[in-house]
Amino acid sequence: MAKPINQKTEKKKGLFQWLLWLLLSVILIAAVAIVILIALGVDVRGAVSKYAGSVPGVASYVESSDNEETVHASRVKELEGLIAEKNDEIEELTGQIAFQEKTIEDLNEDMESKKQSESLDIEEKEERDVVKELASSLRNMEAESAAMILTKLENGQAVEVLETMSGKDRGEILGAMDPEEAAKIANDYLDERQ
Repeated sequence: MAKPINQKTEKKKGLFQWLLWLLLSVILIAAVAIVILIALGVDVRGAVSKYAGSVPGVASYVESSDNEETVHASRVKELEGLIAEKNDEIEELTGQIAFQEKTIEDLNEDMESKKQSESLDIEEKEERDVVKELASSLRNMEAESAAMILTKLENGQAVEVLETMSGKDRGEILGAMDPEEAAKIANDYLDERQ
């Protein structure tokens, strides 16, 4: 009876070895075929996904190319949306930059205007100081000498000098002038005061 057990074991070993040999051969042939197809430029992965996707039970384990395309299209839409947002941000920032540049330009113009105004103010102050000095000098002179000097000035300048004097000094100098000249300067003085 021992022999029949050995024969069964040998048959089982032979069958198992034969199945293992067959499986390894199929795997080797498939691997060589895949390498050759890839070398020829065939999309093996896409073809396997296509055919395996149609096999019931296997389809859930294999990514179909349609699914990849859907994911790719979804990602493209997402990126396009992000690009559109960034373009909107760029437009908004460009508008803010333009507004800031306009503000800077306006401030520079204001600054220039103020500089010119200050320059004019300084000039006017210096002119008033000169007029005050002249008026002070004329006050210290005799009325006839002061009157002769004022008649040599333009009427506007004579009026400016008279404005800085007291009424008494003004009256003495105008009284010492030629009546026609005094009348012209007095009229200009009154026009200036109004």
